[in-house]
Amino acid sequence: MPEHNADPSTLVAASAEEIVAAIATDAERIAVFRRRFLTALDDMGWLGIVGRDWVAIGDGGLEFNPLSFKQADSLLRDLEDISAAIVRHTATCDGQIELF
Repeated sequence: MPEHNADPSTLVAASAEEIVAAIATDAERIAVFRRRFLTALDDMGWLGIVGRDWVAIGDGGLEFNPLSFKQADSLLRDLEDISAAIVRHTATCDGQIELF
């Protein structure tokens, strides 16, 4: 952290460097997240449906490009299959009957 009695131009330069460092860290983190996301899509077989350019790095996060109806339908069918295979449990307290 710069000294309080430092030259103003030094303070500005130090602040700019801190801002650039913070932005670079966020961009790197988002880029790593995007790679992980694309790998997961590929593992699920969905990268062939949505394409590598479906998800992009935007301002402060990931942005998704629109899907065609055919792409969305293929993705939705897979999601429905996965959802149907998931066993859902409801939380109960002692003495309550589980309804589902």
